[in-house]
Amino acid sequence: MCRREHHPLSGRRRGFAAPPRPGGSGCGPDHDHLFRETQTFLVIERPHRLVTEPVGSSPDGSTMTTRVEVTFEPDGAGTLVTVVQTGFPAVELRDFFTQEVWVDAFARIEAYPRR
Repeated sequence: MCRREHHPLSGRRRGFAAPPRPGGSGCGPDHDHLFRETQTFLVIERPHRLVTEPVGSSPDGSTMTTRVEVTFEPDGAGTLVTVVQTGFPAVELRDFFTQEVWVDAFARIEAYPRR
């Protein structure tokens, strides 16, 4: 199930959930108002590095393409995960992803093994 609390391209906050759909995935209040994201994997260097190019599109037709590089390094009994996302069209969007999107993503990852 897809859950979003924000609209990344406009900065507006909204809450909604939608089950995965055949032929693609998206989140939105209904089928005609989906925020979609397509990930293209550019580099897969197991088990150390992953580079993707996410392209997000909103119902109004606006799009945003960035580049995400994730590295994994042994760190004691765990793994240090470093994420660098570049290509934001505005500082406000970059800050939004830094302060909210990635913080939430890492919180969900950290909580997952505790289920």
